[in-house]
Amino acid sequence: MCGYRSLFYSEPVLRPYEGEKTEFTEDDFDVVIKCEVCGGTVLSGPAIKKLFSPGLYLPLPLDVFQMALKYEEEHSDNE
Repeated sequence: MCGYRSLFYSEPVLRPYEGEKTEFTEDDFDVVIKCEVCGGTVLSGPAIKKLFSPGLYLPLPLDVFQMALKYEEEHSDNE
């Protein structure tokens, strides 16, 4: 992370795959959180996709979102 005060947004990222595909589905993508200033990925993981759709800005500070993400990861087995 670049360290600048920034907004953070969610963006879809294509998962690695082998062979050829003629069509991609939602399951072929992960969602990551990126920095608006440098474009670097600051958070990634499967729980992000459960909490956020692609193309949205985080409505809360990054540290609060990290706590929500940690909670989701710890409690995802209880579904």
